[in-house]
Amino acid sequence: MPRVLASGIDFYYADERVLTDVTFTVEAGSRLALIGENGSGKSTLLRLLHGELEPDAGRSELTGDLGFLAQEVAHPPTATVQQIIDESLAPVRQLELDLGRAAQELEKLSVTHVQGEGGEHTEAFEQATREYDALLQRAEMADIWGAEARMEQVLNALDLAHLERNRPIRAMSGGQVRRLSLAQVLIRRPEIMLLDEPTNHVDEQGLEFLQQTLREFPGVVVLSSHDRTFLDAVATSIFDLDPFEASLRERSRGVAAPSPDATESERTDVRLYSGSYSDFLRQKRQERRAWEDKYASEQEELEWLRGEGSRKARDIKHREMRDNNKMSYGMRGARVDKQLSRRIRAADHRIAELEERAVERPPLALSFDASRMAERGRELDASDGGVLLRLKKAAVAGRVGPTDLVIQRGEKWLITGDNGSGKSTLLGLLAGDLKQTSGSVTRVDGLRLALLEQEVGLESDPRTPREIYALITGGLPGLPSVLDYGLLRPQDVDKPLKHLSAGVRRRLILQLQLVHTPDILLLDEPTNHLSLQLIEEVAAAITSTELTVVVASHDRWLRSTWSRKGKRLAL
Repeated sequence: MPRVLASGIDFYYADERVLTDVTFTVEAGSRLALIGENGSGKSTLLRLLHGELEPDAGRSELTGDLGFLAQEVAHPPTATVQQIIDESLAPVRQLELDLGRAAQELEKLSVTHVQGEGGEHTEAFEQATREYDALLQRAEMADIWGAEARMEQVLNALDLAHLERNRPIRAMSGGQVRRLSLAQVLIRRPEIMLLDEPTNHVDEQGLEFLQQTLREFPGVVVLSSHDRTFLDAVATSIFDLDPFEASLRERSRGVAAPSPDATESERTDVRLYSGSYSDFLRQKRQERRAWEDKYASEQEELEWLRGEGSRKARDIKHREMRDNNKMSYGMRGARVDKQLSRRIRAADHRIAELEERAVERPPLALSFDASRMAERGRELDASDGGVLLRLKKAAVAGRVGPTDLVIQRGEKWLITGDNGSGKSTLLGLLAGDLKQTSGSVTRVDGLRLALLEQEVGLESDPRTPREIYALITGGLPGLPSVLDYGLLRPQDVDKPLKHLSAGVRRRLILQLQLVHTPDILLLDEPTNHLSLQLIEEVAAAITSTELTVVVASHDRWLRSTWSRKGKRLAL
């Protein structure tokens, strides 16, 4: 049966460690989803499993016929639609020929086997039977008898059936080429599918088809995706490659190291979660509660031990003052003091042990705290029924059409629409970064807006996150430190921004918006460049805040879970 195994895989790009001790096994009928923000190593791990790259440590084993959907399409520009379809059907047709030959050979040997031709004939017959059974199993998994019908179904579902079969790759859009590459894997139906972001450029109908196809697939699937709805529908297990989550996980466990005597079969990778994406979220919440409980328990014990030590020390001092006469103090008093001293030393030892091995304080829960505005005396005059901002037939020529929108205090708005429909332009118009070419935009006096853009820039900035954070928050009392939210890793806060990833820079801007509370928070595709776990926290913070929030997103999970109290605008 097909199987994918990874054991202790490490991988470096130059001096940068991308993957560390990755271990998992995926059996037939299972679908493992790799998650993590951009740069966490998902594509690298898939390429390692495919054999394009060699690990610096560890190994991978793949048992079965392999199909790979890479992010970068490798078709030559002159290849036509028909040639790519033929390539996908070639292994299926070859398997059909091989199965036919094996059946003929088995039939021929079966005659001599029945006639009892001797040991050699029996051994040949048994070998032919094994080969035929193996080919039949592969043929059933590849569904060779339904290949032609599957081809038509796949092309229709992925909106490719209308393409002329002689059209070359160079005459197709990027989305069409990407979907054609996905179709090639699905038509071929190998025993193992490695799929890197298979939902890219696939519409709603195609996504439903892809989800159903993978759920019914009897082989092995290892995939990466940012689409949480897709993950919830397809995945049977989740592997979390996000480096920020790994950093938090280490901080939640203290300094205790795993047993060096554990065998390979006894090792379990703590980044592997069984079940769907919803199951993964539940397990992450349980981890967080366990961390908080452990931290509270350890801090409570530390407080008690420190108090106990102080009490015992006072007892000894009090006895020395009371029994100043050594002759009357006697042997009994000396024994009591020794016992108290031993208890103090034991408490001190336990305190030192706890302080060395205790877990770190859990990060603050993400929250857009509206109370900070009141603390700073920020009260807007929104006498028009609480209206903060109003658009009347506002448009930006060639980018977004005439739009009416009224945003009141405390409202949550979700802006949806296809790529190119003008979501980012509308947010720029609301923020005041863009000027309308027609219509009007009215804002209440003193309105302060903050926009989390898709690309925050700062890629050439020599300053560190700590420096930027201190500059923006300087003079504001009672704010969390740069590390308190867990959005940034300790090893990153003193590196120049130009040496950090887009995800880290976006996390920094998000944290500045958490502490520098605006009147209206505008979030443009908040699921980009953020880990899925962080996205869930941002969504929870949006739901719970009293602030006014406007989100532009194409994310299916965010759309499906958007609060019923929230409002929507489709472009």
